[in-house]
Amino acid sequence: MRLVGLLVSLLLASLASICDTYGVPDVNWRALSESQLAELDNYDPLPEPETVKAVASRFDVRLFKQSSWQWRIMHEGRITTSKASAAAGLLEPAAALILGVPKTLCGHGKALGARAKLKGVGRLGEERFGELVGEREVEGLGLGGVVERAKGKKPYYPHIGSVRMAWGRSQESTAIAVAADYFSKLGGRVEEVGLCLTEGDDGLFGASPDGIVRDGNGNIWALEVKNHCPFAEGRGAKAKKLDRSERYIVRDRSAPESVMPWVIPQLMLESYAVGEECQGAVLVRLTATMGASILRVKRDDTYIQELLKWLRLFNTRYLGDEEPTCDFFADEPGHREFVEKTLELASGDNVEVVEYVNSKEVRRPGGRTDSLFL
Repeated sequence: MRLVGLLVSLLLASLASICDTYGVPDVNWRALSESQLAELDNYDPLPEPETVKAVASRFDVRLFKQSSWQWRIMHEGRITTSKASAAAGLLEPAAALILGVPKTLCGHGKALGARAKLKGVGRLGEERFGELVGEREVEGLGLGGVVERAKGKKPYYPHIGSVRMAWGRSQESTAIAVAADYFSKLGGRVEEVGLCLTEGDDGLFGASPDGIVRDGNGNIWALEVKNHCPFAEGRGAKAKKLDRSERYIVRDRSAPESVMPWVIPQLMLESYAVGEECQGAVLVRLTATMGASILRVKRDDTYIQELLKWLRLFNTRYLGDEEPTCDFFADEPGHREFVEKTLELASGDNVEVVEYVNSKEVRRPGGRTDSLFL
């Protein structure tokens, strides 16, 4: 019977691949724009960067939008959430196996990449924060430009990773609106925020949540959104005959009601950077057509201090001539326990499933078509 079941499954999968529709992903599909998000009456946007007239402390830095040159300048030389899991050794093969990190998101190259972004790069000290005011960029800290595709041309996506990244960026405002709409029903709001710097450590640490949630009970939470890409790479004979950027199919799935262990460092660092009053993080997991889940992760200060310990060690040990080897923290006393604690915080009483949001309740501007392809 098992053999029959297996054969039936293979047959169905084969038929599905034959019937699949292929195309170039429309990563902007019915996405709420940043300007549309800013117009919502339950969302508080930041001022335009050029209207910020004074930056006297680390708290004023968070007034700069995440699309501003000031925000990008302030990231240089700092360990922020994009580097935290790698620098803490959680994406190394041994730790990633325990945490169940997908192969595309882990590997020793992640730590080497974090090191490359930090090594030999100075960071803007508080005594120079005043230079962030105005329209010019800080002298000596240049920024790369954005490469745009020619008008009228379809985008080229060489692999599924590029599609996922583009989808995540484009759909961010839509996911933030999910949180704003839910918490406004409870008397709360969502606020836009820039880079939040932590106290001490010479400004080494910072985090940029996707927003700050005021939940209606007087509590503050860091907001993080994850947009789940509905596309997958087609593998059949039909796909091989198509242009590389057209070999994608739709495989949308229901919104997960769980927290990925490898994002725990991100959520905890965001909670810490927002401030002492922050209770933890709200995580929105949004799909294209299958709704969204809203989860809440409690802040754990003991874990945060342990995380900072490993990040400081990475900073002092590996930003000089010494390069981290594979599984660089695996033999350090206490690191295995740190990995296991990371796994623990992603489940159980520390995580609350707040709400499931039906797809019909997700703000999505009307599009020319319901098709997810261009």
